[in-house]
Amino acid sequence: MLWVATGHGLFRLDPKSGQSVSFHHDPANPASLGSDDVKSTRFDRDGTLWVATGEGIDAFDPGTDRVALHVPLREAREISVYEDRAGVFWIIHASGNGLAILDRKSQVLTQYFFAQTPVSSETLTGVSSILEDADGQLWLGLTPTVC
Repeated sequence: MLWVATGHGLFRLDPKSGQSVSFHHDPANPASLGSDDVKSTRFDRDGTLWVATGEGIDAFDPGTDRVALHVPLREAREISVYEDRAGVFWIIHASGNGLAILDRKSQVLTQYFFAQTPVSSETLTGVSSILEDADGQLWLGLTPTVC
């Protein structure tokens, strides 16, 4: 299956059949996506599809087509997740504080702060990319106002 993140929801495309299914936010359904503004997707090592939206990240179960967990984290620009080789689950986003770790078992979100004073969620002050090298060292791409 091919998962496509769009500003109008999440789409699952079956390349063999050409069939597609769309998933959207439904305020009456707590198991729907947190927002139709889907920024990125990534599977973790347990097979959960993490969907990053403008309202945070959602743990989407592709077997049931339901969201099992919403992690609220408003982001108007880029937001994505990364699981490193040790299993640490990073959330990076371009504005606000820009970096967090989610403990998926306890569902505790730990945010990291770069700025000395509170920053606007509209200001580009966060992390735009993350990369793990062959030695397991993590490298962060910071937005210009952080550098």
